[in-house]
Amino acid sequence: MKYGKSRILLEVEKTNKKTIWFDLIKMIMLIRSHAAEFGLLVVPRNYCHSLDTWDLYKEAKFYRYCLSHFAGVSEDWLLKIAIVGYTQQVHVMGSWMELDEKRLKSIKGSAKETFA
Repeated sequence: MKYGKSRILLEVEKTNKKTIWFDLIKMIMLIRSHAAEFGLLVVPRNYCHSLDTWDLYKEAKFYRYCLSHFAGVSEDWLLKIAIVGYTQQVHVMGSWMELDEKRLKSIKGSAKETFA
């Protein structure tokens, strides 16, 4: 994505904890090679699946911390990457509600009934 004269990397990671690590590495590599000036990683705070809810925003911040403190990546490079967390919601019966495991199971259950 190009904003003005700056090139910004945008990565939206919705479902995978481990991919966040690779997203950050990829952004650092592209910023260091001057292919982009900044990176923006967008992740959910409440990714739900049938058994649990993951806070991928918290995971992304932890991975960035590890890169800085244990992998020796310069803080100057990491400051060029913003991490934005969002809350997934679902529109149910006329109102917006935070998505959680119970609602997800309800949605998947009604979808199975619809297509059965």
